[in-house]
Amino acid sequence: MARRKTVKQVVDGKPTKTAVAPKYIDTGSTLLNLALSDDPFGGWRAGTIANLIGDSSTGKTLALLTSMALNHIKNPEYKNIHDDVESGVGFNMSEMFGESFAQSLEPPFMENDIPMHSNEIEAFQANIMGWLAKKIPFYYGLDSLDALDSCEDKKKREEQNDAYRKETDAKGTYG
Repeated sequence: MARRKTVKQVVDGKPTKTAVAPKYIDTGSTLLNLALSDDPFGGWRAGTIANLIGDSSTGKTLALLTSMALNHIKNPEYKNIHDDVESGVGFNMSEMFGESFAQSLEPPFMENDIPMHSNEIEAFQANIMGWLAKKIPFYYGLDSLDALDSCEDKKKREEQNDAYRKETDAKGTYG
């Protein structure tokens, strides 16, 4: 039977005696864990991207933060990156999940002491690549993917807005 890799091995490939890297990330819901992994203690597959889809105010953010908080208890050495694109968290993190978890949440990066979040899919990719380059274990929660634009879409909207203000036609996407 193959040995499971440790957290340190997953990060830099060298054997160590650190904690075992999780195969699954617990969702905090036994039924969801079973649906995702056939394991009541399983959940999201570690090292992958999972997209939780649902209407507004259906609990997607709560599901994300519950999973991150639970795994903060299990793996406190992991960084907890909350990319809160929509700034939609409307509850007190310390009261919901405890002070330790609330203090562990970080934005993708800081600029002049201001938390910065992804606005475009390209920024999200750069943020993920930046965290991978640090070679430390982390959980990354993007809230939410459907709120991201692309740089090309923003550029096209600016062209259309300029054309509208000048009462001219904007070029179409096909020529």
